[in-house]
Amino acid sequence: MMSIGSALEVSKRSLTLVEQKDKLGWLALFDDDAVVADPVGVSPLDPDGEGHCGIIAIEAFWDNIIGPGQLQSKIRESYESGDSVANLLTLTGTLADGTVIHIKNVSVLRVNSVGKIMSIHAYWNYKLVQDDLNRALTNRDSNE
Repeated sequence: MMSIGSALEVSKRSLTLVEQKDKLGWLALFDDDAVVADPVGVSPLDPDGEGHCGIIAIEAFWDNIIGPGQLQSKIRESYESGDSVANLLTLTGTLADGTVIHIKNVSVLRVNSVGKIMSIHAYWNYKLVQDDLNRALTNRDSNE
């Protein structure tokens, strides 16, 4: 049994901090060597498909993907086991250009013995929201 925050509690806290746009609070949840794969596999959000490895890469993921928009989340179901939790989520994102996207995913979060996030693996199909995301990313890049 974990003494400092179960995986489910930490996952809920993570989602709340994202909704509140609390970058520093969110980053504080992670171990320095954590990995975020969102989505898992190769995509324009993660061209090598290895995930965002380490706190510096996770901060860049926030700055480039999470931070510019607004995200609301709803946990439909959770399955916690040991140091991990699998959440079935519905995410509604309002991107910086006003584009609204809906993503259903399975997100698996693992914590270490002190309750820090070691990994988040989010399973969702990038192609289902590709056009909206590409338009938003293109608009962002052309405004820089």
